Amino acid sequence: MTKKLVLFDFDGTISNRDSMFLFLKYISGWKFPFRFLLFIPQLVKWKLKLITTKRAKERLFSLFFGGIKVENFNNICSGFASQVLPSVIKPSADLALRNHLKAGDDVYIVSASLENWLRPWVEKYSQLKLLATQLEEVNGSYTGNIKGENCKGAEKVNRIKEVVDLDNYASIIAYGDSSGDKEMLGIADRTFYRYFK
Repeated sequence: MTKKLVLFDFDGTISNRDSMFLFLKYISGWKFPFRFLLFIPQLVKWKLKLITTKRAKERLFSLFFGGIKVENFNNICSGFASQVLPSVIKPSADLALRNHLKAGDDVYIVSASLENWLRPWVEKYSQLKLLATQLEEVNGSYTGNIKGENCKGAEKVNRIKEVVDLDNYASIIAYGDSSGDKEMLGIADRTFYRYFK
């Protein structure tokens, strides 16, 4: 048994900026500051721990794109992935990602960001897999609510264990940069915290 499982967080680990706020600016343009002002009461509630991170994100998403058609949203996400994401990828992280894939390791991006804008970027890499937060779809539109749980903290480990048997790997390597990666780093025998500059 020589196979390695490699787990990468995305925001702050592979990217040098938070992709969620970049995306919200991308999708809303000049309206971004006005929409974000409407979110500030929810942000205060979140800071005071009166609402969960999941609920705060749902209210943010609902403000910015709740009710958008699935096809339209995914087209916007594809544009974002090709036009914006490449400019925020850390070269050292990109190199490590490619080297792990070249070595034949099983490599996953495990992110709290939305699957919709990460998948087009992930698909540029042969054999790279993605586990990320998903949106609720109703009648061909996204509501802004999260389907299941926000892919952060313990949920990252839950999502990983849903798709792989950890006992099948000789080594588990994990890269992260925040408290939201703590549990994922905890299942690895080799960890890299804030490794890429």
